[in-house]
Amino acid sequence: GLQALPLAEISLDITSRSVVKSILSRDSLAIVVGPPGSGKTFLVADLALSVSAGLAWRDHRVHRGSVLYLAAENPRSLQN
Repeated sequence: GLQALPLAEISLDITSRSVVKSILSRDSLAIVVGPPGSGKTFLVADLALSVSAGLAWRDHRVHRGSVLYLAAENPRSLQN
């Protein structure tokens, strides 16, 4: 299961400028836009899980990191 960590136990690795090589920089903001049903939620959840686990994403090197996902439009969209 998932465990909550106290904020004091979370450390930030700032040695790398990229989170996902050639896709997402550490000091950037990314927005995923598309029509309903185009797979945005799945794409972002897949990316977020790769970053939180430190696993390669679509053949791109990933630096493991903390992820905060806000399902602001439809919180139930991730249940499926």
